[in-house]
Amino acid sequence: RMAVIMKETNFDFSNSYGLQASAIFSAGKWLNGNVFAVGTYKHDKSCNFFDLPFDRKKLSVILGGTASVKLSSTHDLRLILNPFYQTKAIQGVYDISPVFRMDAKLQWSSHDGKWGLRLNGSNIFNNRFDTRSVQGNQDYRMKVNYNWSSFTFAVIYKFGGYKEKNVKAVDTSRMGH
Repeated sequence: RMAVIMKETNFDFSNSYGLQASAIFSAGKWLNGNVFAVGTYKHDKSCNFFDLPFDRKKLSVILGGTASVKLSSTHDLRLILNPFYQTKAIQGVYDISPVFRMDAKLQWSSHDGKWGLRLNGSNIFNNRFDTRSVQGNQDYRMKVNYNWSSFTFAVIYKFGGYKEKNVKAVDTSRMGH
């Protein structure tokens, strides 16, 4: 019979080992940001997982960063991009498809810094992902078709500036100091 059974179970072990590298970059006064790369080796094993014992290993890579581009030299107008990419990965008996998303922000600030406008976009290409398990007699796929993109617009006004208050020193004489 065809059935989907959801049950929590313990693996024999689930080990992950990773290595990360990051760098900051700039090109003149118009572009700056950072990039990162993460490599992960994952090893999942379960001898008693229903009728599907498994011993799976996978190397996956994550790439991402932030790029801030100054669009105008006379106004404080910036475009900020945040790309994210992950290669195929595993989680137990599941294969996770590659994931790509791009977040973006367009922001303007007044010369005095009190006013600001921001247009934010999250997962602007509306990329989806799916998981699949083809182990033993199992062929299961979950395709996530939810609309993951979102857009927001914000108007910001900052009231006054922060001024540090003078604070008296604490009297520690009764504490034996």
